[in-house]
Amino acid sequence: MLEALWYREGFTAAEFERFPVLDKATLSGVLDRLAEAGWIRKAPDPDDGRVVRLYTAEYDNPFIPL
Repeated sequence: MLEALWYREGFTAAEFERFPVLDKATLSGVLDRLAEAGWIRKAPDPDDGRVVRLYTAEYDNPFIPL
């Protein structure tokens, strides 16, 4: 999941569900734990407040210059 976010910031959990690796319940728990540990951050979508976008933490993304 982190690698996917490195290449495309702003995925939603629903977009991750298209990958047949984890079911919805497992994915939700994994994303919550990654956010709590500081690996990803969640931000509301500016166009639709019901949607939460996922981003890697800046220190974790090798494609963001430090």
